[in-house]
Amino acid sequence: MTAARAIYFLERFKREEKLLGPNEQLALDFSISALCLIEERDRLREALEFYADELTWADTNPKNDGRITVLVPSPSFAEIDRGERARAALEGDAS
Repeated sequence: MTAARAIYFLERFKREEKLLGPNEQLALDFSISALCLIEERDRLREALEFYADELTWADTNPKNDGRITVLVPSPSFAEIDRGERARAALEGDAS
């Protein structure tokens, strides 16, 4: 089960269960907050892994003329991305 799915069920339980006392409600709120932090951590880890990957920064356009392979200057994935993945992760809109 994903964190998002668990959050959905906990929020639904909190909304629909009428016999929850204040301590139980606080415990549910705490659990939901912890699961939200797990989701945020996963988004940030994905963006960090993208920028930590050596291939992200490599020129990726080899040209083979039959004798030797020559790297033709081309933008790296990081230059093409221009921070979009990092901004999406920080905003909570992982893609």
